[in-house]
Amino acid sequence: MKYELTLVLSGSAKETKKKLLKETVEKLVGTLDGKVNKSDDWGKMDLAYKIRKESSGIFLYFELEFKKETSFNALLAKFKMDGDIIRYLLLRKE
Repeated sequence: MKYELTLVLSGSAKETKKKLLKETVEKLVGTLDGKVNKSDDWGKMDLAYKIRKESSGIFLYFELEFKKETSFNALLAKFKMDGDIIRYLLLRKE
């Protein structure tokens, strides 16, 4: 099963936070018996509307692959708890 994950970080997030988040995603995906095929930093962009009082965000993109159907509760719970992640989107590719 292939998935796409897009994360939007606060526009004020530091470079170290981006690196830490990339490592965390790779580690969590590994614990779910998957792998990260591609990760891309789309950079800082202005948002169309404010999200959590933020007018800009840093976009990170990941292509994930899992051998079987997987529950993403642990991964999504991590995103909800992280204050620097203002949005996330996880889609299954066909």
